[in-house]
Amino acid sequence: MRASYPLAAFFLGAVPIFVWIVAAGVSQTELPEASDPQDVDADAPWLAVFGGTEPSAMPISLAQDSDLLREALGERGGLLFGGGDRALLQRTQLRPETLRSKLGRFFDPRDREVTYVPGPRALAPASLDEVLRALDGIGGGTDPLLLYFGGHGDGGEVPEDSVLTLWGGALLGVRDLARVMDAYERPTQVVVTSCFGGGFSELAFLEGDPRRGPTHA
Repeated sequence: MRASYPLAAFFLGAVPIFVWIVAAGVSQTELPEASDPQDVDADAPWLAVFGGTEPSAMPISLAQDSDLLREALGERGGLLFGGGDRALLQRTQLRPETLRSKLGRFFDPRDREVTYVPGPRALAPASLDEVLRALDGIGGGTDPLLLYFGGHGDGGEVPEDSVLTLWGGALLGVRDLARVMDAYERPTQVVVTSCFGGGFSELAFLEGDPRRGPTHA
């Protein structure tokens, strides 16, 4: 028997399927418990900062980089990562095409290849306040220090306009970092792997300004 209203019958029959797809597609990722920021040991031999504006800007590759860094340099260093300890980061996982995925794209369009998982152990978020606090507290002493900056960056018209993107959208520029490091007592090596990181070579100069001559750090 042909339905009097075939289009209405189709949508009424599709409602249970739609509800099932939406319910099954809800992420089962549990939010990690928030922890208070911890101080970086003043004698730590390294400090690493992996910044990004939000979880979608923190791919799992940055967590893998931080794990390799900790494995290579030891546990005594300090890590500031994204939104903080075990904060969510983005993972992309390709899935095979199925009837369920096709129905999902039709009834509930969204990117199902992206999920969010807890990130690495970190002392604090890579926010501007926490980064500056860590930098201020680690510059004393005589043992060599390694500062590592990963994540994202941007540039400008000249090298000293380069900036690092931190959690929440704040920026840390060459001159900002130079003013902190000019007061350092310990010998310091800086490694920047973000985009436009080459601009941070200007840290070799006082206040990040080539016209001021070389810094002592």
